[in-house]
Amino acid sequence: MLVIAAVLLVARMTEPLKRLADGAERIATGTLSEPIKVGGADEVGRLGLTFEDMRARLQGRMSDLSLLLEVSQAVSSTLDLATGLSFVLEGALRATGADVARAVLVGDGGLGRRAVSRGGCCIDGAGPVERALIREVVESRRPLVLPDLRSVKAIAGSKSTQGTIEAAVAMPVCTQDRVLAVIWIGYASAHSFEKSKLDFLAMLTSQVAVLVENARLFQAVEGERTRLAAILESVSDVVLVTDRQGQLLLVNSAAERELGIQAEEVLGRPIEEVGLPAEVVGAVAEPSSTESPPKELFLPKGRVLYADVSVIETASGDELGRVAVMRDITRFKELDEMKSEFLATVSHDLRAPLTFMRGYTQRLDVVGELNEKQQSYVKNILQGVERIDNLVLDLLDLSRIEAGLGMQESPCNLGVLVAEAVSSLRPRATEKGVSLQIHPPLEASNGGNEALVSGDRTLLRQVFINLLDNAIKYTPQGGKVAAGLSIEGENGQSRATVRVADTGIGIAPDEQVRLFEKFYRTKRGNRSGAAGTGLGLAIVKSVVERHQGKVWVESKPDKGSAFYVTLPLANGVSLSTKSRRKAAVPA
Repeated sequence: MLVIAAVLLVARMTEPLKRLADGAERIATGTLSEPIKVGGADEVGRLGLTFEDMRARLQGRMSDLSLLLEVSQAVSSTLDLATGLSFVLEGALRATGADVARAVLVGDGGLGRRAVSRGGCCIDGAGPVERALIREVVESRRPLVLPDLRSVKAIAGSKSTQGTIEAAVAMPVCTQDRVLAVIWIGYASAHSFEKSKLDFLAMLTSQVAVLVENARLFQAVEGERTRLAAILESVSDVVLVTDRQGQLLLVNSAAERELGIQAEEVLGRPIEEVGLPAEVVGAVAEPSSTESPPKELFLPKGRVLYADVSVIETASGDELGRVAVMRDITRFKELDEMKSEFLATVSHDLRAPLTFMRGYTQRLDVVGELNEKQQSYVKNILQGVERIDNLVLDLLDLSRIEAGLGMQESPCNLGVLVAEAVSSLRPRATEKGVSLQIHPPLEASNGGNEALVSGDRTLLRQVFINLLDNAIKYTPQGGKVAAGLSIEGENGQSRATVRVADTGIGIAPDEQVRLFEKFYRTKRGNRSGAAGTGLGLAIVKSVVERHQGKVWVESKPDKGSAFYVTLPLANGVSLSTKSRRKAAVPA
């Protein structure tokens, strides 16, 4: 009997310890839903109560964290401020058991300008309490806890007794410089606020700060997007935007009209697959270069677009996409062609009277001896006739080039042509006191026999003579002029680039866009006193574009200028025809 009694006594003593050990194991594995039932007033019983209190606290904490995660996911899934605030307030009600929860956005004057509410059984008559809460929290930028009616009346006054709010807590939603909103919850009776619940409300409030800032940024971006869309829709220029893979991101209404496409059908597709003219695709998709100037695109049915393509880059220089702006200049090209035909006709008709004027002026001394003053007059007349004759010759040359008449296609060594142009102008440079050199030297390693292009040797030589002549003309005494040649491979096609640089007076940025127009002379060029007709660079541009090349300038006032001519190397390329190229920049 004594043994049985001892066994029963030991079992009775160890059973609470076993239940306590099982409960501790459940807590350790995260199973918190089952309570720990260990009674008694001894040490084991008190330890059981401590474990049960710990389990309950952990369960509440895990519940709060789960609720916070749920609210965070809901808030991050929306950019609508009212919807996001509703998620936060619902979470506050579930976690605290409050009767009402409100979020009040605060204006610059510290007054509520918009509110979102959940619950509401005791919201009637709570206006004085809410205004007092907002005022106190905005001024202190700290949480405010009011556990009973007396503390409520202390900040809201006697009018607060008209409502049913007898306990409240308010949390500020802050940025570095101001309070964005106030979140507060209220109870219809006195309430004791646990620190864990206040901490939970503070974490919810941080979600509101993120939500308000995201909503503000979204509204700002959306506003900018709307304004940009309105601007793009109102402009008459074609605008195309692509990403780094060449897929279309934006097509404006002008592009739809001019190119015959529908935005909803082509957006998100590669630009090569949407049926655009090959010239447009080539201009947008060609390898990027900071030196690529705007170009003219000759489309079917005689239409001409003036295209400027820019690369969108990150701060580190990585390409994000491209923006192409294209203006329809068909009308300007037609007017320019009419002007060219008119000038060609007038120039041709001027040759005969100029010949008569020169001939009879030169024979005046035959009919009688001229005095010194008369000889001076005759000299001035001949100089004027010579200038007009040079202008007429330039006009006729330009007309022939634009019409594609008399052009002889043959292999041309650009290195030789550059050297001949430099040699022919060296005496003039020496006379003016300007250094003229080829740099780097034209050797086989950097040009030489490799720089072969298919074209008209006489016209290409004239291009380099015109560029060098301008450089010498606008470079003061003691300055330098240099010509260089380089070859680069690009997208499987090699090109030669001739660079003519000087240390002259330079060209203002606003004048560079018109530099290759007929008869255009810069203001600085006019003031320099250098003679010219304004046709030299127009001839250069026409010849270069006839040879499927490009010409552009880089210049700064008083820092000098650098003109670049790039031409495709000979590999079966033939000269362009009149139907494909009409070289002139619209006025």
